[in-house]
Amino acid sequence: MRASFLYKGVLVAAMLCVVPAALPASPKGGQPHGRTVTADAGISPSETSSLLGQIRNEAVSLKNSADHLQVLAREGTLVGWEGDALTLGDMCDHVNKMNTLVSYLRIHQAEASPLQQEIVNRVAPAALELAGTTQAAIDAVRNNEAAIYMSDLAGLANAMYEEASRVDQTVGDLDKYVHARQEAQQLGQTLGL
Repeated sequence: MRASFLYKGVLVAAMLCVVPAALPASPKGGQPHGRTVTADAGISPSETSSLLGQIRNEAVSLKNSADHLQVLAREGTLVGWEGDALTLGDMCDHVNKMNTLVSYLRIHQAEASPLQQEIVNRVAPAALELAGTTQAAIDAVRNNEAAIYMSDLAGLANAMYEEASRVDQTVGDLDKYVHARQEAQQLGQTLGL
């Protein structure tokens, strides 16, 4: 009984985390009349790259968790609502961290390079979709506690995997572009161009 109460508490806490965290990632969330972050000292393009890297790390962790849920669903071995709620709670943490970082970057978007601004603009909708899909997965577990296998958890896990992959690829493409540009500059210097 006590464990059941604990698991339900984790599920409720996860539900309460996703939606508020998604708001700052929304298109109007980072505008001046939206939420503000304290200590607005500004950030450099290199700090922006570092934060984008953190977003990518959260997306990769989220992809791994979503993939794990997909495997369990395919094999028909979903743990039960308690275990799935814990997995979704971890996924919710990744989504919340990602949306916090996206929100911060949107607030400081003017200080980023034009390419970084474009990456943030492309990542923000996917991060917002992840929050919505995570909320739907939490609802699916909550509404199907007795028969998780009858819920759409597998489909939602697939959607979360795809959305997290989109974030990972978008930020990864920026890394590839930056490295290729640096190599081209070094080659140009070496050849005296």
